[in-house]
Amino acid sequence: MKYHAPVRELLAQCVRGLDQPLTSEPVLAWFARHYPDISPQTVRTQLRNAT
Repeated sequence: MKYHAPVRELLAQCVRGLDQPLTSEPVLAWFARHYPDISPQTVRTQLRNAT
C-alpha cells in the first residue's frame, strides 16, 4: 500500500471534510490534491461502491 490507508478509508476522510451535498468533482479534486497517484477511476469506483 502506497499510502497510510486504503482508498475507501481515504474517501471517508475526504467526505468528512467537504461540504454536503457532494458531487464527484470535489471528491476527485481532493484526491488529486492530496493523493495524486490514486487514479480518478479508482476514486469513482470507490464512490460508486459507497453509495
